[in-house]
Amino acid sequence: MTDLASLKWSQNVNCHGSSVSWDFPVNGISKIFLLHWNKINKNNALKPQEGELIIIRQYGCVTHIVKVFNNTL
Repeated sequence: MTDLASLKWSQNVNCHGSSVSWDFPVNGISKIFLLHWNKINKNNALKPQEGELIIIRQYGCVTHIVKVFNNTL
């Protein structure tokens, strides 16, 4: 079970186009994946700290809970 005490962030994924497709597939979860941040607010990508949790919302549904590993590639 995940301890949600570290849940500090929420990211809404804006999907483009008329067809419904997941930017982060629900059935193909990998242990490490890159989050794509809005270029206008790119400094926001540096705010989450190691160990904090981010919920990912797509089409109004929470699809992932992501634990921040680090801020390097």
